[in-house]
Amino acid sequence: MNAFAKRRAVNTGVTALAILLGALALQILHTAIRPIAFWSGWVLFAVILSLSLFNARKKLPFLPIGNASTWLQFHIYAGLFSIVAFFAHAGFALPTGRLESLLFLLFAGIAISGLFGTAISRVIPVGLTSKGEAVLYERIPALREALRREVEDIVVESARAHQKTTISDFHREQLAPYFRGPRNFIYHAMGWSRPLRELERELGVLDRYLNDDEREALREITERVRAKDDLDYQWARQLLLKAWLFIHIPLTFSLLILIGIHIFVVYGFRGNLP
Repeated sequence: MNAFAKRRAVNTGVTALAILLGALALQILHTAIRPIAFWSGWVLFAVILSLSLFNARKKLPFLPIGNASTWLQFHIYAGLFSIVAFFAHAGFALPTGRLESLLFLLFAGIAISGLFGTAISRVIPVGLTSKGEAVLYERIPALREALRREVEDIVVESARAHQKTTISDFHREQLAPYFRGPRNFIYHAMGWSRPLRELERELGVLDRYLNDDEREALREITERVRAKDDLDYQWARQLLLKAWLFIHIPLTFSLLILIGIHIFVVYGFRGNLP
């Protein structure tokens, strides 16, 4: 068993043990006729609060409070524990009140986005090298623009040399929009190459109407079409890695605010506020 598999087995075991101990504690509280919702609520709040500290840890990497990898592992498995704790706190039933329903929806959004982010964080970095060399996200627009200019230069030079507009007409109708910006986000996010195959087929049809010199120009254009497709693939996949956080993090802080209101309301109705 390699180190990664061993770490995952240990973390899974610790999480399962924590869930088992939590279930045992709830059973003891139920037998002793203690307020289960009270204790499970505070445990859940503590877990969610600790999970929210992960983002602060990433912004303060210089603090000597453990490395990022350890925090990430805690975040993942504590997040799984919080899902079970949330349903235990809710009595394993759907909420009925407005405030409780909003809490449920926020937590569900956080859990789903968190599971999605964890999954793509495991899959996407490995797949980025399947289409050429991995490229920094910030460099992609400049590289895309360079390809656009190169193709335009090839088209202009071909039209000037051969006094024919076959390639330039195709460029105006098909290639100019293609090189103007990122394309086919959904296809690249899913790992599908259908749009590229269709464009290559159209380029193959165009090849029949060209002479040898024009075919060489078309070959150079086709190489840049494929390079542009690789950049779009990198852009789409890396954007996914970034975009899910713009859902996950705001939902987390919204949940913390709503939890504060929830606690205030619960204690207010119980008459326990100062």
